[in-house]
Amino acid sequence: KNRAEQLQELDLLKSKLYANIAHEFCTPLTLIKGNADEIEDEHEGEIAERAKSIVHNSNKILFLVNQMLNLSKVEEGGFPVRYVQSDLVAFVRLIVDSFRDYATLRNVELHYEPGRRQLMMDFDPEKLEESVSNLLSNAIKYTPEGGEIFVSLRMPDTDHSPERKIEISVRDTGIGIPEDQLDKIFIRFYRVEDKRFPYQEGTGIGLTLVNEYMKMMNGTILVNSEPGEGSEFVITLPVTQTAPVEKEIRLKGTFTRIEKQVVPQFKTTGIEWGLPRLLIIE
Repeated sequence: KNRAEQLQELDLLKSKLYANIAHEFCTPLTLIKGNADEIEDEHEGEIAERAKSIVHNSNKILFLVNQMLNLSKVEEGGFPVRYVQSDLVAFVRLIVDSFRDYATLRNVELHYEPGRRQLMMDFDPEKLEESVSNLLSNAIKYTPEGGEIFVSLRMPDTDHSPERKIEISVRDTGIGIPEDQLDKIFIRFYRVEDKRFPYQEGTGIGLTLVNEYMKMMNGTILVNSEPGEGSEFVITLPVTQTAPVEKEIRLKGTFTRIEKQVVPQFKTTGIEWGLPRLLIIE
């Protein structure tokens, strides 16, 4: 029992340490991004492109920092759910459409199959957007060129329960997840390693956040996967209609913009050909 309490205290200490370090990153990153924005506005050509690259990478790190801070808030219970009542079909369509350019860039087909014209219900727009965006981003990253991704909405059979529910499914024809790793993918900082994608970016925070958000919204997330065939992540949410109605909801879009950006290519100048050369293969 003492050992268990010590481990729990150590885990809490680690979480606070992560949060404190992440918070300290925010100010210098914001300053770097601000200076880079000014340089990009004041210059043209290669200097502007390099400044743009600095802004892009600063945004990426800031996004990861914010995810760590959000996870810390969730664990401490300081991240309340803010429900609105709106059209779920239209909202998920907005999220899917925001990823179409990214899917095209990776040569992956993205399909949306809502199954109905409208569904007014309560949900937290910020948390749901981040959750579906995480699933879509992972699906696009781990689906080879020429593959397909299907986002669908469906009402499960609830004959044995008076509560109505809706499922949001994100299914891909990607590499799949090994069976021995399926029960670990929602653990904080855990990443599925695959030799076919050895340098794929990721921190292991995204799916943990999705899982926590679903708990906060009284929902669930499940995964079905077959290595080599693809994966399907299914979010299940209760259908209620008690929150204030909000007809038009805009996406924050931070997640999508970061994924779609491409680091520019730079020209090499001033090479002294008499020196040894180093070839870096990424």
